[in-house]
Amino acid sequence: MLEKAKTFVKYKTVKIDGKDGPTVALYPREFPKPMITKKRVILFIIAVVLVTIIAQSIFAVYVTESIFSKNGSRKFIETVYGEEFAKSLSKKDAFLESKGEMLSLESQNKAFSALNIKNENISESYVILCHMYGATPFSMGEYAKHFYDLGFNLLIPELTTAKGNDEKSLFLSTADTENVLFWIDYITKNNERAKIILFGVSTGGATVCEVAGEKLPENVKCVIADSCYKSLWDLYEPYLELAYEKSPFPVRNIASLYCSIKYDVDLKETGPYSVARQIEKPILFMHGENDLIVPINDNNDLYMECEFKGREQEVISEAEHARLVSKDAEKYWDYIDGFILDYIGN
Repeated sequence: MLEKAKTFVKYKTVKIDGKDGPTVALYPREFPKPMITKKRVILFIIAVVLVTIIAQSIFAVYVTESIFSKNGSRKFIETVYGEEFAKSLSKKDAFLESKGEMLSLESQNKAFSALNIKNENISESYVILCHMYGATPFSMGEYAKHFYDLGFNLLIPELTTAKGNDEKSLFLSTADTENVLFWIDYITKNNERAKIILFGVSTGGATVCEVAGEKLPENVKCVIADSCYKSLWDLYEPYLELAYEKSPFPVRNIASLYCSIKYDVDLKETGPYSVARQIEKPILFMHGENDLIVPINDNNDLYMECEFKGREQEVISEAEHARLVSKDAEKYWDYIDGFILDYIGN
């Protein structure tokens, strides 16, 4: 009986001397109650916070490196442009393939490449077209064809945000300011009387905006920025919400700290907003009313920050990010043609 009683692990056995001899009684075993102390609660909270910070940090680094890596992030590209439009970025435009030739030059141990299209009609007017993130010079056919028909020579640099480019596309537009400045210098050295327009879409628009904040030669007559973002700090918020359904906090803050430590770059200062007040060339900001990647308010802020009297802003109704020309081509080109006519003439 006693041996059997011992198998009840949740009970304790007690011998009782009765008149019929000793018996065994079973009583509930008394286990000590767990102590929930203030110290344990604090340690638990600290552990949860540390695990959360580590997880968010890993995610922030992953997002940052995937966006700014070689070939770019497919998820970022598809979120920004839409899946179907993103696929079209890798296609080569027939007009550009037939008319253009690639130029590859070196300066101070740096390589620069661009698609060069000379107009069949002799012209001293040039457009430097800057493509968007994840694209190549050959994706700019629709824009190039319009300017070519107006009589412009075309130069389309291969930016660091191009698919297949060997350099990291880190910091998007900022990385390509030197690239565009090189081609401006190339044109003016070959033609002192050249009249140059800078044109860009999405990250390309941000690039020409940042170039406009530099000291430019008189040859650069005006700038057109289509769907230009404000800064990388501002770009993180809609991307995280659309691609991952995540709040920008604390991922964006961690990403900013990561870039500051690893690359010595401040995301808030990386983008055209930081140089907008330095712009001294006529500039046209074009934007889509339904842009979810770069909300119209960001473009308004950029426009207001640029205090140059020659600035203009036009909005295409219901247009999405970088889809202005496909939404209303007639209105789009009417705005642009009227703008450049004021500064470059016929």
